[in-house]
Amino acid sequence: MNLNDLNKQPWPKDAVAALDVWQQGDVVSVGPKLLWIAGVGEDTLTGTSSDVSAGTLTLASKEGYTSGLAVITTQTCDVIGAPPGAKQPWVQVSPVCAADPSQLADVQKGWLLNHALVTADLGLGGPHAVDLRHSFPVSKSVLLQQTRRSAFRDEVDVLNLAERLAIKAGRASHHDLIGGSLAQALKSLVKAEIDKGTWRSPIEQFRIIIAQGTRLQPRRIRLLVLTHVHATSPLTKKVNTCVKAWKRRERKALAAAQIDIESVEFRTIEEVRVSDYRNAVHLSIEEITRTYWF
Repeated sequence: MNLNDLNKQPWPKDAVAALDVWQQGDVVSVGPKLLWIAGVGEDTLTGTSSDVSAGTLTLASKEGYTSGLAVITTQTCDVIGAPPGAKQPWVQVSPVCAADPSQLADVQKGWLLNHALVTADLGLGGPHAVDLRHSFPVSKSVLLQQTRRSAFRDEVDVLNLAERLAIKAGRASHHDLIGGSLAQALKSLVKAEIDKGTWRSPIEQFRIIIAQGTRLQPRRIRLLVLTHVHATSPLTKKVNTCVKAWKRRERKALAAAQIDIESVEFRTIEEVRVSDYRNAVHLSIEEITRTYWF
């Protein structure tokens, strides 16, 4: 079916006016169960089950997983009833869930890309987060039956949600050695310094310059470290030592993948050349990345 068939036209004027106040980051009451498409019988991966005899179905997840609330992740221009939102009679939402105690500190610091901390008081008791791993559509008519309220304390938090959604959808793919073990090595370096309280990092971003090859099949790469101020000798030494140790550990794997590593390059965000920045790809290290820019 063409989804345009679901878009009844014209929408009532009072409905268009009512939708005008809604935006990304607002809360929608959806009930305590998640929408889920599952196979017939027991789901091998999730442990949920269905008694439907044929085909797939919309399945409600286990009780208690969510708060019964969800947050709109659709861009605001597509939420409202005026164009371009008039072409889309639904919004995408992600569930609000109680924050896992073992991950709460990381959620509060913004280190987990898949979770956005709820900062407004929704009367839920205890910290909650939007779980961006799960998303499902809700008719805008549901919004018309509810009172608009935000899941976030202020506009800064809403904009941070938008950036988090953008980086989640648009994050760069890297060869496993780059996006995996190198990223983990740099993450461990930064986290260890933060935990010791000995280093308030001047690093804004780590980026990878592909000097030869492609992102998934690089042949020669260079790590570009962007800083707020000129990098001091202690900082450059720590990063270079970390990269050299990683190269030793991954020597055989790098050789098998035919990847050469050039010297680490340090630049302030004011002096980095546009061409270098444009040709480099962001390497996500959550401990230092609060906002994402490309």
